[in-house]
Amino acid sequence: MPQELLDPDALDKCAGEYQASECLTPAIWKFGYYPNVDEWMPGDLVLIRNLNGNFTHRTIEFFQRYGGYKETDSRWHHAAVYLGYSGDLCEADTSGVIHSSINRYVSGHHMIRVRRDVHLDETTRWWIAIRALTRLRQSYSYSTIVETGLLALSRFRYQLPLTRHGSASSMICSKLYADAYQTATLKMLSNSSSTEVTPAFLSSTNRLADVPVTWRRLSQ
Repeated sequence: MPQELLDPDALDKCAGEYQASECLTPAIWKFGYYPNVDEWMPGDLVLIRNLNGNFTHRTIEFFQRYGGYKETDSRWHHAAVYLGYSGDLCEADTSGVIHSSINRYVSGHHMIRVRRDVHLDETTRWWIAIRALTRLRQSYSYSTIVETGLLALSRFRYQLPLTRHGSASSMICSKLYADAYQTATLKMLSNSSSTEVTPAFLSSTNRLADVPVTWRRLSQ
């Protein structure tokens, strides 16, 4: 099992102290820990679960759970690409593809999981990060969210007729990582039975291995 946020072992065995900057949010200071991003590599997959999930999060979890994924995989709502420096991420959220920070998810209200393809060399890892960044400012695709959810359902339970309406210029979080990975490695990263790519699939695929998430106590 990966070491995730709110796992007592992950916090009790923290990797020393983190010399915090003044730009950290009050929520991070209150939480008192920061992930040890020095252990992460460019091109790593970062999975997120919002513990106070809204309707969209619950819908994603529903599609994934009833599509046949285990609870340990279906609970992940979001995926991002680690850019290899100081907690920087590239991710697709409702405002489109953006350059952001892991700070958004360090407050005690999210679970964090990191995965990587351990067989890639350093150059290829950087290419995953760079390819994700080439999608900056692309719009978010709600239609692709629905289509991906239906594909997830069809994986085990349903045979659903699907028509692809997603725009080539639109993006969702899990597809952002899968497309960057495919372009950099020339290897497909999608469900072979349904072509679906969801956070649950990225959590379950054996092409990626878990990276233990350790934490540092904040210090000024």
